[in-house]
Amino acid sequence: MLEKEDLKLIRKMISAGQALEKELLSSDLMTPEKTELPEIPRYQKKKDELKSLLDLCEERTNPDVNRLSKLKTLLDQPLSLRNLTALLVPFERLNGRSLRDDEFLLSTNDLTAENIASLGPLRVIAENIRSSFNVGAIFRTAECFGIEKIHLTGYTSTPESEKTANTSMGTSSLVEWQSHRHSSEVISELKKDGYRIVALETVEGAISIEQYRWPEKAALLLGNERFGLDMETLASADDIIRIPLSGRKNSLNVGVAFGIGASAWRTQHNQKLKSRESKSSVTSKSDDRVDRQEFKPIGYFSCPLDNPYEVPRQGVLNQSQSHGAIRLTHLDNIPQSIKDLEGFERIWVVYKFHQNSNWKPLVLPPRGPKIKRGVLSTRSPYRPNPIGISCVKLEKIKGNTIYVSEFDLLNGTPIYDIKPYLPYSDSFPSARAGWVDSLQSSVFQIEYRKQSHLMFDWLLKKGVPGLADFISSQLSSEPTDEKRKRIKALASDSYFIAYRTWRVLFTIDFETSKVYIEGIKSGYSESDLQDPSDPYGDKSIHRHFNKEFSL
Repeated sequence: MLEKEDLKLIRKMISAGQALEKELLSSDLMTPEKTELPEIPRYQKKKDELKSLLDLCEERTNPDVNRLSKLKTLLDQPLSLRNLTALLVPFERLNGRSLRDDEFLLSTNDLTAENIASLGPLRVIAENIRSSFNVGAIFRTAECFGIEKIHLTGYTSTPESEKTANTSMGTSSLVEWQSHRHSSEVISELKKDGYRIVALETVEGAISIEQYRWPEKAALLLGNERFGLDMETLASADDIIRIPLSGRKNSLNVGVAFGIGASAWRTQHNQKLKSRESKSSVTSKSDDRVDRQEFKPIGYFSCPLDNPYEVPRQGVLNQSQSHGAIRLTHLDNIPQSIKDLEGFERIWVVYKFHQNSNWKPLVLPPRGPKIKRGVLSTRSPYRPNPIGISCVKLEKIKGNTIYVSEFDLLNGTPIYDIKPYLPYSDSFPSARAGWVDSLQSSVFQIEYRKQSHLMFDWLLKKGVPGLADFISSQLSSEPTDEKRKRIKALASDSYFIAYRTWRVLFTIDFETSKVYIEGIKSGYSESDLQDPSDPYGDKSIHRHFNKEFSL
């Protein structure tokens, strides 16, 4: 409990500090470019007054007030607006009040109008945002990132709401905004003005925000906290992006999600500035010139496979009959570009190994003797330039999406080009395959027992994809290689291989080069399944599996 003298001292400190802050902000001596306190006698006198008040705090018996005396270290260095704020905030909290709007807003700005123009404008469409606090947070974030305008649609609250106004901390008067009855109204107008509508939503086929290339003019769509965007609104979006998440939940607070989206937009802005500065510094001497061409993705690949170990070494080994989709998102005149492609049975896909950040001159192939090979004599993804090429089976084309099978790409793979496969020029069955020729005899055929088929089908229906592809990739060669694979021997010809939290049991007939899949079991022990903690969020399906197959 603060005594009367404690409160009196705290209020003196606040009054003296605010007087100094007000004088500094109103003078020409303290600007966003010059933030340190000028060495002028009258300012030094005010600084000494603050020190004296902090000395009095040290004499007080109340521990909360006494602790504030340690803030004197902030006065032992050139005083800035930031330091002055750090000095005053603890006193204001102890005095029992929060910051005012004008105290919260700083007069610094590191994103000028000229720099914003180099990226292009970004608008926000907030549809049916239930919480006034979230709307206020969106305004506050939008002001910080220099967003051009906010469009509030549906039942999203407007800045006139007291809760929204309080949370926005005064920024609603600094950001242009407009209210609309339906999202379709503003989307139609923005598209006429050349804006590309970008929905931020966790749906299948959405592009990772880390890989998305922002257009020159964009409008970011944000949806309801619980239900997301209306399906009709989502269908009107030009692009759909998502934030990659690693936790058990698949959604963020809409205000937080918008902050991440605005930051991604800003990051690309910074990269453009650096690229421009780099180009301007290149000399015009002919011997210094380098022929440079920037390649941009024309779309992205989506499929259920997110991890490299789930994908077969080659697309032709993909036995699950699962389909992937190439969504063309950054290509002009898409209908014209893909005209006549549907007549081909196979296509070449040129893409980027987007999960690799380095390369290796020597790599260990996934099969054969444990000898490292030169990377250029292998299909390893760890290449000098992370470029891949795969021949996939074309299933169908619908709109801007090309559906394929027999693929070896990961979900989210950036696609750079597509070419038709021509058997007369692309197939050379008699061509030598170097060191790979000696491995052909060691290929194992995989067969499934009846019980294992039932288990695989059950898991596929319950949302565990990619298991068959994983088995084909891992066990068709070197099926006993414990050093390269998560394999453990159980007996002379009996083994299991780990797939996520599952264990696949198999036996081997070395004379006929056949691998028999005997069944699947849970990787959790009985005590593990009774433990309420569930870091991977899959214990429920394991319990049902054990019950279904009486394990």
